[in-house]
Amino acid sequence: MADQSLSIYAAITDLLVAIQENKLRYKALSQPVQQEIAFHIEQADLSNKTIDISGLSVATNHSRNTIKKQLNALIEAEYVSMIVDPNDSRRKILKSTQKLREELENFAKSLSPTITKASYQIQNTAWSTPVQKSE
Repeated sequence: MADQSLSIYAAITDLLVAIQENKLRYKALSQPVQQEIAFHIEQADLSNKTIDISGLSVATNHSRNTIKKQLNALIEAEYVSMIVDPNDSRRKILKSTQKLREELENFAKSLSPTITKASYQIQNTAWSTPVQKSE
């Protein structure tokens, strides 16, 4: 059982290392807060919902000032756009751009082989030895 747990731990560690290494390759993912912002904006877009600075602050548990600072960098880099809410001119809706979607897609593709390998290792390790019932 200890060997099984160690193999699963090693596969997960390999996956986490690959994620960290691949994050460094993509400009839109250079800061952890920017990663969170990009994820939540893209998630809102994909689910046909809207998100604003207040929504990002709640979703990420970061202050509005932190969100604004990191968001400005993403807007300047043309990863995110800000539009006026047609129902409330005081509210600014955040949208992902094609540039951000391409960046996130490339990031996901870069991790695909590592995810597949880790998943295969975990499944083989977890399912190769029958679980012993203790009495």
